[in-house]
Amino acid sequence: MSHLGVKEIKNPNGFRYNVLTVDGIPLGTWLDQHVTDHDEYIATGIKTFESLMPAWSMDLDWKGDRNFVRTLIDMDRAPLPILLCEEDPDFSCIVIVADVEKTEDYVYWNRIGYVLHDKEDFAEEKKKGIAYTEGYTAKDWERYGDNIALEPIDSDVWHDWIGRNWDIELYKRRMNYTLPYYLAQGNVRWFIDTEWAFDRSEYEQAVQQLYKQEKLCHTEYLLRTMKSNTDCKDCAKLLSELLPNGEAVFQEHMDKYGEILFEPYVCEVIAEPLKNLSKSINPDKVLLETYHNALKILKNFGDKQVQNALEISVLDDFDGIKALLVIDVQERYMHKYDPNLIPRINNRISEADNDGILTIYVKNAGDPGSEDQYALADNLLIVSEYIFEKKYPSAFTSEEFKIFLEKQEVTELELIGVDGSSCVAKTAFAAKENGYEVNVNLNCVSSVNDKIFKDTQVKMKEVGIRVLIKDGKN
Repeated sequence: MSHLGVKEIKNPNGFRYNVLTVDGIPLGTWLDQHVTDHDEYIATGIKTFESLMPAWSMDLDWKGDRNFVRTLIDMDRAPLPILLCEEDPDFSCIVIVADVEKTEDYVYWNRIGYVLHDKEDFAEEKKKGIAYTEGYTAKDWERYGDNIALEPIDSDVWHDWIGRNWDIELYKRRMNYTLPYYLAQGNVRWFIDTEWAFDRSEYEQAVQQLYKQEKLCHTEYLLRTMKSNTDCKDCAKLLSELLPNGEAVFQEHMDKYGEILFEPYVCEVIAEPLKNLSKSINPDKVLLETYHNALKILKNFGDKQVQNALEISVLDDFDGIKALLVIDVQERYMHKYDPNLIPRINNRISEADNDGILTIYVKNAGDPGSEDQYALADNLLIVSEYIFEKKYPSAFTSEEFKIFLEKQEVTELELIGVDGSSCVAKTAFAAKENGYEVNVNLNCVSSVNDKIFKDTQVKMKEVGIRVLIKDGKN
């Protein structure tokens, strides 16, 4: 039994991708290691499989192509695209496919080959888009029967329609022309028998993981590159691909109203699912971050109408991100404090993590060469990779830490750790000065000098820092 997995790699061209792995080996690497039948096309056209991009990537140029791949992934028998030419990821260049067959319990990849394009006919492909009524379902006739279905190809109306609905047109061409072309005898040159067998449940979990990672990565890309003043229609199109029920609700609105009602759409695809996810005992962290990034995209790049809809439908319920800040719980210090402090801290970390609260660790940095002496405590619960170093008492002396809080749009901090009258206090005061809502949880904070710490608590309250006592009240 083989195992399908997901791994982020940098390919030989320097691009990062989430790739499929088989038994821990990236698919392109495996093919480079095992393909011995180097015909002229592989030798001069492909050269290395590692340099190809995953066909399941969100980086494909067109939504119609991305939907085509996803449909084939879900089919029980299909020539499934797995790798594409990086320069032209539009199925016109290198296309590597796997012969995939599913049963109730297993998924088989029988062999792998490349598509031969010499018999492809663009004129024939054009006929298999929206104009190909032989492939219509009842829903298609309902959607297109009284507007575009019977329009002649290349008419002005036809050109105008596909210009506005290229994703639909392309997807129909792929399903009605490209898929039958791949299935036809002699149009794929199979170059290696793999005979991989995967447990179907494990396989589908890997597929789901890959798509979740891809969508999260795409939100991060959009946050770096998107332009301001994006209107409701374009924002809705983005959300339709990024969020779990985005596409279904998008199509439901189009079928029912002929347009996207943006405010209720955002409620359905972000507000309600995010509320439910945030309340879950063990929320999916990748999905949670994707939802938060989707909110940031709307807030940062949506036009005035988007902002108004967001304010009404979402932001009243999600007015900021809270983070738990664990300060200086390091092995070299903890012998000075109550032995039960770390168990209490761990309980709070576990509670916060279960509630979907971001957990951040800050620690003192040692001199070069002494890093091991400044490690976090051995029995401290670590639930995130967000660990920052500081050279001075306040965590806000770390620029990396400050930038991280801003990027995550954190507005509220809960502080736990040591020492209550030094690093915890300095961080609390600095956080307040930087505009954060600050809570100091006394159940999970300790000080070597109780008298100084009591005086410090008074000063904290004077500047508006909430000091939570043992029962969680201030």
